[in-house]
Amino acid sequence: MKNVTMQETTEMFFYHEQSFSVMMIEKGELFCPWELGLLSQKQNKEELFIRGSYQIEDFVLYLEGFEAYSKQKELIIKKEDLHIPLSYNGSVLLVRELLERYAEYKPLYGYKKLMELIFDHGKLITAIDHSRAMYRIRRNLEAGLRDMANPKDARCILSFIDDLFVGKYKESIRTRYFQAIKRAMGKAWRRLGKKDES
Repeated sequence: MKNVTMQETTEMFFYHEQSFSVMMIEKGELFCPWELGLLSQKQNKEELFIRGSYQIEDFVLYLEGFEAYSKQKELIIKKEDLHIPLSYNGSVLLVRELLERYAEYKPLYGYKKLMELIFDHGKLITAIDHSRAMYRIRRNLEAGLRDMANPKDARCILSFIDDLFVGKYKESIRTRYFQAIKRAMGKAWRRLGKKDES
């Protein structure tokens, strides 16, 4: 088998016959392979990274397959064609079609399609398309009405994104954005980070 590293794969989600990447999960994990009997108890949870592929069929969330990677990020287990119903409670952010100009930092507004799916015991109860809101952010940035290097504008955009979602991703969004954008924008973001910490 060809050596596959974790960086070459992501959690995949098939929804309305389209493939999405899982960007954020509100509550922990969508599934636990040990609880489903897919991995032996001998395989230490702390030593493995798990990536799944999922599908919704008749509003039910299914695990279609998964891959387990070692701490060295080498593929050690791959299972496909599982079709196991899951009982996840919470929401998931899905993305597809990253625009080239945002490829380096992958902000949420850099994707053409952004969906939020809300589940109750594995049953899809709500699907919200946030793509237009992300387009509005891009349009304002591209028109020069907002500038991510300006701490005030950045704070406004982050606040808008924080308030947009049903799920509670605030810490994940803030952590992700501050790490990526601090590298991208330099001093202005360092000043913004210090203000947020105080």
